This record gives sequence, structure tokens and C-alpha cells, in this order.
Amino acid sequence: PNDSNSISMKSFDIIGESCLPAIVVNEPKSIFEEQELVESIYDNTSIPVGKVIYAINEKILGFGPVLCNTSPNDLNKSNFERIKITNPTKIDIKVKFSIQPLDYNNKD
Repeated sequence: PNDSNSISMKSFDIIGESCLPAIVVNEPKSIFEEQELVESIYDNTSIPVGKVIYAINEKILGFGPVLCNTSPNDLNKSNFERIKITNPTKIDIKVKFSIQPLDYNNKD
């Protein structure tokens, strides 16, 4: 029927979830579980060979002096670090990392 009085109204409940892609970036202790956390890299300018630190103020992962490996197949002598990247959402996310040298003369 085309009569406006005879149209019955139906109601629907709609349930949803809103979610944005994200990664945890504000919890250094969870990201750098295997490294020593320090307040500033400038308080630790003489990092011993083999020690890796994460400087919270500068957001720097400092490897200190690194011994070069002559054999890439010898994992016992390789220099590598593991960090933990956490995605607390249900949406896939792509993460890009960069490695840059540290300029000890520029504290900005």
C-alpha cells in the first residue's frame, strides 16, 4: 500500500566497533625489552663494546662501538638487536624503520 498511514516502521539495532591502525610508540620498556634504558645518550657517551642502550630523551638506540664481522654466516659474532613492535588493533599496519648516524656535536 502506498498510503503513508499504512507503512509500518521497523527498528534495527546496529552494533559496531571503531578501530584505527596503530603501533605502541609511547612505552619504551615494552619496545626495548632486551636493551638498557637510559635517560640521555649524552650521559652515556662511552658505551662499552657489545652493550646496546636506548636513550629515552633522544629516542635513540645506541649500539656504541661495533666490531665488524668477517663472516655473515657466523651468528655468534654478528651484531643484531631485537625490538618488539606491538599492534594493539585489529587492523594491519606497515612500519618503516631508518638507521641514521648520531651527531654527538648536535644536541637538538
